[in-house]
Amino acid sequence: LVEALHLYIKQRFDSFLALSSGRPPLGALRRHLDEVARESTGPDRVMGCFLVNCATELAPRDREIREIVATTLRAHTQFYQSLLDQAKEQGALPNTMDTQATASALLGLVLGMRVCARGGASAETLRALRHQADALIA
Repeated sequence: LVEALHLYIKQRFDSFLALSSGRPPLGALRRHLDEVARESTGPDRVMGCFLVNCATELAPRDREIREIVATTLRAHTQFYQSLLDQAKEQGALPNTMDTQATASALLGLVLGMRVCARGGASAETLRALRHQADALIA
């Protein structure tokens, strides 16, 4: 399980990096959020995200899984923050934006989309969460 989780995390982060390559930072971030929304409303939506599934089902009882999840969530937030910091440096976001807090909020919305999708939330609900992510980076 741990080996499969590490492979899944590597594949997801490889896709994040590929997504951000050659794109403006906010464009890359929006595209990532669009992909999460698309996956969360697609035919396999009830399967959820392997990391989120491990976080909700195994992490409370398994210290190793909990540490992997926590490390990955921090890295995910840092990825968002790096894109926001780049956008801020380029003048695409206001200098007053707290990029750390915004990155954390974006991650919360993404995780919420994943959990809601697995729980059977409507596509309308998931689109509302996606819309709130845009509101944070407008």
